[in-house]
Amino acid sequence: MTRLRRAVRGATTLLAALVAAAALSGCTVRFSTSGAGTQRFHHPDYQITFDYPNTLRETDDVRFDVTAGGRSTRDKAVALYLDNDNMIVVERATLRGSITKDNLAEAQREVEELVPQLGTLSEPGKQVERAGLPGLEYRLTLRSGKPSHILFLFDGTVYYRVVCESTDQRRQQITEACDMVHRTLAHT
Repeated sequence: MTRLRRAVRGATTLLAALVAAAALSGCTVRFSTSGAGTQRFHHPDYQITFDYPNTLRETDDVRFDVTAGGRSTRDKAVALYLDNDNMIVVERATLRGSITKDNLAEAQREVEELVPQLGTLSEPGKQVERAGLPGLEYRLTLRSGKPSHILFLFDGTVYYRVVCESTDQRRQQITEACDMVHRTLAHT
C-alpha cells in the first residue's frame, strides 16, 4: 500500500461517520434571534465562518440517528435549526491523515462506498472548492425520505461537514439558508 493510500485510508477511516441524519437532543439553545436579516457563524472551535438567516436557532446539543461506516470521532457539532427535522448541522472532526487537492479523488472513492448505507444519491458527488478548501459535495435522499445536501471541506487533518436536511414543508427555507451558508463560507 502506498504512503498516500495509507494516509487517505487513515483519513477516510474517520470519515466512516460520513453523513448522518441528525437530530436535536434537548435543544440547548446558545443563541437565538428572530426577524429578517442574517447572522455570522463564528465559533472558536471552527476555522470557517459563514452567514445564515437569523430565523435559525443555534445549539451544540446534537446527536446523530443514522451514520454510515463506523463510530464518529467528531470534535464538535453545531446545529442551526428551525425544528428537529429542518436544520443545518456543521461538524468539525480531526482526521488521522491529511486530505488535500492531491488525494481528494481517492478520498472521494472511499466516501462514496459509504453513501449507499444512508440513502440514494440524487446526483453524482462532485469535487468542489469552497473558501479556498478542497471539498466533496453530495445531494441524496436519506432512507427516511428526507433530502440532504452534504458538503465536506478538508483543511489538512481537519474536516468540516455541512449537512442541510429538510422536510417538504420547509424545504425552500432550508435550501435558501443552505445556499447562503455555501455562498458566504470563509476560511479563517
